[in-house]
Amino acid sequence: MVEERVDFALIGSDARALARCKSICEEFEYSFQDWAKLDSFVDCESMPKLVVAYPPDMSSKESAAEAAQAVRFKCRDAFLICVVSGRLGTETAAFAKKSGANLIVLEDELYGTSKLEFAATQVVRADFIPIKPTDLAPGIVVPFDVYHLMPLRRKFLKIAAAGTEFASEKILKLGEVGEIYIRKSAVELFNQYIESNQDRSAKGLARRCRSQFLALYASYMDMAFLLTDQSEYASFDRGAELLKHCRDLGSNLLMTLGEFGNAWDIVNNSTIGECGSAERAPAIAAYAALFALQMDLPDIEEIMTAALLADLGLLLLPPEVSKKMRVGSLDDLTAEELNSYRGYPHHSLGMILSRKLPVGEKLRELLISTHERADGTGFPRGITGRKLTEGAQLIQFCREFDRRTVVSMGQARVDREEMRKKIILDELNHPARFSPVFSEKLKKAFV
Repeated sequence: MVEERVDFALIGSDARALARCKSICEEFEYSFQDWAKLDSFVDCESMPKLVVAYPPDMSSKESAAEAAQAVRFKCRDAFLICVVSGRLGTETAAFAKKSGANLIVLEDELYGTSKLEFAATQVVRADFIPIKPTDLAPGIVVPFDVYHLMPLRRKFLKIAAAGTEFASEKILKLGEVGEIYIRKSAVELFNQYIESNQDRSAKGLARRCRSQFLALYASYMDMAFLLTDQSEYASFDRGAELLKHCRDLGSNLLMTLGEFGNAWDIVNNSTIGECGSAERAPAIAAYAALFALQMDLPDIEEIMTAALLADLGLLLLPPEVSKKMRVGSLDDLTAEELNSYRGYPHHSLGMILSRKLPVGEKLRELLISTHERADGTGFPRGITGRKLTEGAQLIQFCREFDRRTVVSMGQARVDREEMRKKIILDELNHPARFSPVFSEKLKKAFV
């Protein structure tokens, strides 16, 4: 059965909210529908993937729970964002979430931050995660549905349901397709499936590397949603739990990367999101681990954790700034936009501290310094190379590596080994960004 539903829906009559949602859908090429009133939506036949509920009758905070119940009754699988005028109390927030709201945002956040873009990307574009046919093992039942991407990247065809047992011939035939997909919600099942197959060959390690990276990706996204949800401001224990889970997954991935060092393609091909967006953080963290292993740097797990946390503040940037970042137009930022952009590392740290996540002083210093430069022209504090740690410089290098090696639709794949050398040599010729000691370690490891 081909899955074809409306990608994005708005329930509400506010002209500004309508323009905001339409703009996102036009940029990302999502299908869109809107209804002025909740009753009209409930009576329609559409089944959206993502619903923004901001109807005129959301005047009271309790209305969020009422809207959530109505939408959830109609669309059990939709991702529901409820927009409220003010921060909800603990009991009201809990009721709204129990009623079916996946995310609660404040009215000013709808217009002043990039949370909506992040949610839309995760729910629509990243709802399906790419895997390889070689990740399937013959004769072993898969506990998840498997999909094929149809032309124009608009529709997914289910080619196998959970409970299917693939024969070797079927796996070889799927290899002609190149990539198959699973739902992001099935990543944990996929990880368990891979871990149950104790194949220590190169192919087995490749499978384990991909499954562990996807598990880290999914857990990171859960943490990002938790930290940006206005109904979850009291969920300190849950935040700490998710951070620990990310750390544990990162540790497992690090051990596999140490065994299967040539994992650049696996990370690159398994990541969703444009460069400059928070979605790239898991890839940057994995690249940092790969580089750190080969450079023999200490505290690699701390570097990975800092890479995951450092870009969370991007979600709080104004929409016009994040859009210019996605299209690579940072040079077009106005003075006000540039000032906002350069303050985002403080936002990242603020989000972490406000939820009382267990991060020590060393990790805080690391994650806030990943845009600083050796010559003191970086941000947000303008510190010089002598105060920059190798971990902070490595994360910045990995951002650049990710930007220059990301696979884009319609473009030829990049030789990552050659690109590593080219970026390193570029930086050695222009040493303003990294310290001489760090640059020399990169050179010795890769050139």
